[in-house]
Amino acid sequence: MKSNVTNGTSNNTRYTVVFDQENLNNTEKKKTGWFGTRHFVTFMLFLGMANAYVMRTNMSMAIVAMVNHTAIEASHSNHDEPVDTECGVDLPQANKSHQENDGEFVWETDIQGYVLSSFFYGYVVTQIPFGILSKRYGNIYFLGVGMLINSLFGLLVPVAANMGIWWLIAVRFIQGLGEGPIVPCTHALLAKWIPPNERSRMGAFVYAGIFFCNTEKETVLRMIGFTAR
Repeated sequence: MKSNVTNGTSNNTRYTVVFDQENLNNTEKKKTGWFGTRHFVTFMLFLGMANAYVMRTNMSMAIVAMVNHTAIEASHSNHDEPVDTECGVDLPQANKSHQENDGEFVWETDIQGYVLSSFFYGYVVTQIPFGILSKRYGNIYFLGVGMLINSLFGLLVPVAANMGIWWLIAVRFIQGLGEGPIVPCTHALLAKWIPPNERSRMGAFVYAGIFFCNTEKETVLRMIGFTAR
């Protein structure tokens, strides 16, 4: 390397030699690829949001196939009342297909309400505390643990339903506990990884996972049955 300044003294002050450095004055910005880390993070959050909402809403669809509606209606009907047949429909024939599609569980409507609401009781409990903890100890860990708990206990739903209604309510409650950190951690990760000028666009893409899961899950799960839901 060549020296720009020669050693010397002036007013009893020694000069410091400054050497040329390569690319010292190069102000050109380094070019980056069209797909960066922030895009990968956004896509993973999109999949996480879709999975979270599948876990949240799948019981609303599954319970229709799980419950024996014919048995519930029969338990509430008054057999002493005459049946009005003015419409000319053969009632046993009309209800035949309905009976074939009924599920195996005879749950009253209030019990069904407990099953559906148990998830959201757990969901409310953990949202604020884990939002605070994730800010202090790291968002990605709480997001991953919450998603893992939600998914693992989702696999136990068919087993719990066969064991008893309160087992199913407990499993759904724990699923709600696991889903609580997902939304606050998602917001925190968007704020950390996405620049302000792209945050609204990336955030919209992440929350599009909600609508993606709602349009796709019914088509896929209809072919498998409630045990997969």
